[in-house]
Amino acid sequence: MGQTFPDPRPRIVVKRTDTPPVVDGRLDDPLWQTAARIDQFTQSSPVEGAPPTERTEVWLTYDDDRLYLAFYAHYTDPTIIRANRVNRN
Repeated sequence: MGQTFPDPRPRIVVKRTDTPPVVDGRLDDPLWQTAARIDQFTQSSPVEGAPPTERTEVWLTYDDDRLYLAFYAHYTDPTIIRANRVNRN
């Protein structure tokens, strides 16, 4: 039998919430203090796997009906923010 290697992809545990967040564009809701947090990202373009040029944080939680995500993009120059869809293989 071949050798097995640990999965290099990070994993998180997303906790269920009983109280949904107020969706107002602000991240001061107490719910986000205990939500699962992701802040270790890499680039897909222009250099696959390189460290990001700007820091991003994502929080996740859910309830019986919805999945909640909050994003904080720490751009030093917000005028350069752009959204585009990238196909991933």
